[in-house]
Amino acid sequence: MRAAAIVSLALLSACHPRVRRHENYRLPMSEQTVARIASGDGLVSYLRQADADPAVCAPREYGPYVVLPNQRELEDLVDGIGRGVRVEPWEACVQALLRVLPPSLGAHVVNRLLERYAERIAYSELERDGEILAQLDAIRRLYDERPAGTSPSPELIAEIEDRLRAAAPHTTHTGSQYHAALMSVLYLEHGLTPSGAPITEAALDRLVEESDEGSLVVYSRRLPDPALREEARRRLVRVRIRLSEFTELRAQAAEVDIIITTALIPGKKAPLLVPEDVVEALKPGSVVVDLAAERGGNCALSKPDEVVDHGGVKIIGYTDLVSRMGSSASRFFGANVANLLKLLVKDGALAFDLEDEVVRAATLVHEGEVLPTPEPPKPPPAEGRKSHTHHRPDNAAQERIMSPTRRAWGTTVGGMLVVLLLFVLGRFAPSDFLQHLTVFVLACFVGWQVIWSVTPALHTPLMSVTNAISGIIIVGGMLQVGSGELDLAAILGAVAVLVAAVNISGGFLVTQRMLAMFHRDEPSEEKRS
Repeated sequence: MRAAAIVSLALLSACHPRVRRHENYRLPMSEQTVARIASGDGLVSYLRQADADPAVCAPREYGPYVVLPNQRELEDLVDGIGRGVRVEPWEACVQALLRVLPPSLGAHVVNRLLERYAERIAYSELERDGEILAQLDAIRRLYDERPAGTSPSPELIAEIEDRLRAAAPHTTHTGSQYHAALMSVLYLEHGLTPSGAPITEAALDRLVEESDEGSLVVYSRRLPDPALREEARRRLVRVRIRLSEFTELRAQAAEVDIIITTALIPGKKAPLLVPEDVVEALKPGSVVVDLAAERGGNCALSKPDEVVDHGGVKIIGYTDLVSRMGSSASRFFGANVANLLKLLVKDGALAFDLEDEVVRAATLVHEGEVLPTPEPPKPPPAEGRKSHTHHRPDNAAQERIMSPTRRAWGTTVGGMLVVLLLFVLGRFAPSDFLQHLTVFVLACFVGWQVIWSVTPALHTPLMSVTNAISGIIIVGGMLQVGSGELDLAAILGAVAVLVAAVNISGGFLVTQRMLAMFHRDEPSEEKRS
């Protein structure tokens, strides 16, 4: 019986001049393969797979996608509904395609969908075949939710009505219901009910009483009168709030003035938290701040780097919102609010101490009564009149300016004199003196580099090291002086002892003064009294 029914459906389809032979491709297929084939039949073959992703049917930012080049390939995709394709991915594929197609090509796809719909209504085994029923429901949803400007041609509608009227004696009860649903939508697009009566707000109220969400969805999209479409949309929101499992959450949307969303999932698109019907439930003037707009957004209507105005509700989708805010001012204000709350909350409860100067100045109404304006705080006592004599600063001393050429000549002459002195010492001085002079020069050079390379914060610890080194120098100088002979070594030893002693004394003095900066002087008994 099922085989005979399928044959009859195929014969009915074959009678139509647009039905043609299709091509099947070998499975499995990857997204790259179906994008390279770029045909309706290749896309239908791909959608038969269990892991098929309908996102390949429309242009996207990441990943390959299929571009169908002409009307024939679009018709082949629509015809795939009866060629073993899985209904859910096929419906999602056609839905995504209708959103991006130009209105003329979209209308052509809708015409083809209506033809496939009419064929299945005439199927004699409709009530027993759940797959065909699922196909009818998918085509009906695609037709009801189609974008604006993709209405079928009047000639095709008249042709389908004639075909269905001719097949009415052989149509099953379920087929007649689907036929009536299609005709109701066609009448609806002219603002009429199937009986020919005009649609009014009273008819919309009856749908609300019956909680007929499906009909209100169609009315909100297909009524020709914009005012009635808006009324249908408002009633749809009320029905969805009533039927939603998150009733409290959605009902609260009509009470709040601002919604801030921040939900993000690493590596994935941001989850949808604020659907379109929740935005429609907000009062005009409300604001939705979507901080996840860069990754798709938590709000269905948000757009990256744009402010969308939807019925008076502003949806902010700035991706650089953090840099637009005054972070320093926000932290300062937040700190003030936190300090105020610490002052007001005592032992976990809110307490208003009107004796407190800060609380009293900030309180306008207390226990239902308007408080009088508090007295301004008394100014602090003056410490004495200060002189307003302005002293003119002395003129800065004029700096001595030296010519760069003159400075260069001085450096050159000084260097030549040092080289000449070293030559004379090396020619006439004893070898022991040269060894001591070499060590002395190296010590001076290394010491100078060490001192000037140290951070100023470490100068105090460095003093103790230099004192230790100076102590060694004093010991060596005293040994040279105590030799009993008045020679050059004894003279240099005495000079070394003198310089090292000055260094040690100055180091201790500077260290004591720096350490005194960190000591707090205790007030004397006289000052305390």
